[in-house]
Amino acid sequence: MPMVLAWNPTISVEELRRAIGAAAAAGAPVVLPGDCGYVAVLPFHSPRLEAWCSRLPERPALWVAEADQLRQWGFPPPISLERLFRRGWPLPLLALVPMPEQPTGPSGQRSGWQWACDAEGRLRLRHPEHPLTAEIAERLDLSAWLVADTFVPTVEAALDMLDDAEAMGVSVGALPVEPRPSQVVFGPHDWQMVVEGAVTPDELAPLTARLIVFVCTGNTCRSPLAEGLTKMLAAARLGCSVEELPRRGLWITSAGLGTSGGWPASAEAVQVAAEHGVDLSTHRSRSLHPWLLAAADEVITMTQGHSDALQTHYPGLGPPPRLLCAQADVPDPIGAGLDVYRACAAMLRQQVEQLLAEWLPS
Repeated sequence: MPMVLAWNPTISVEELRRAIGAAAAAGAPVVLPGDCGYVAVLPFHSPRLEAWCSRLPERPALWVAEADQLRQWGFPPPISLERLFRRGWPLPLLALVPMPEQPTGPSGQRSGWQWACDAEGRLRLRHPEHPLTAEIAERLDLSAWLVADTFVPTVEAALDMLDDAEAMGVSVGALPVEPRPSQVVFGPHDWQMVVEGAVTPDELAPLTARLIVFVCTGNTCRSPLAEGLTKMLAAARLGCSVEELPRRGLWITSAGLGTSGGWPASAEAVQVAAEHGVDLSTHRSRSLHPWLLAAADEVITMTQGHSDALQTHYPGLGPPPRLLCAQADVPDPIGAGLDVYRACAAMLRQQVEQLLAEWLPS
């Protein structure tokens, strides 16, 4: 008879981990709460795997928590998927990637991996989004597990589906089963959503795009100008609108090290930006929060002082900052006249065009 643990705050996550570990040692499946009903967590090496998979509505996936897990198995994830792992994982999404030629784990044999492949031979990757399951996952060796959506609202229904007397489940009550996870094929340089579900393309885009953060002091002059010019020039290179840039792989923003946020761009910055075809009339300053720094792929500073401050206050967080102009600081035009702002904008534009040639080679 399958065992059901009704979770409550008096049960420690470590106690659950031990119970799940004992079930795994016996080669039994475990049912945990997921993001669209309950999920079946299956020991990778169990001889009963074929029987379980025959009863499930979909093939299982490898239970993956982070990019390093894939590297340990013999293949690096595509860059867009790596960014997704870093910024928004777990979430209700099934990632599909090419099957590695020489997998090194969880089983050294390719046949073991094929349970987690779709009909086209793509490897399925999943990490259900539920607070309790995510916390349990932090205490498990995920390389030993497959995970499959059951799309049923109760742990009892999921256990009935598996039809295994040694199975166990952890119940948190009835769960919604819709919307189902989105399915996304990740290629070397881009992705395609083949089934839209709980995650929309517009929601996925900034989680997978190259995040570029321009940094100055108050985020009212230099960095907003750099942001606006970069968006305009990048859109022209890619033949799209500024709003479409995240879908084309670029998320461009700016922030300040010395602002409380909410301030408009200076009047001179707005005027000079308009002369370049950039609208800063609705810009409001933002502070450089640690989460933004940690998510960034590129952090571009206006001065060496900004770079030094980042490394002092946020050591090891995010990518190493780089100067926009490698040989000189970009002077702060605040309080100066339009001619100084125009010279600043011209300097920014020249440097941004060089960066775009690096980021978007023709």
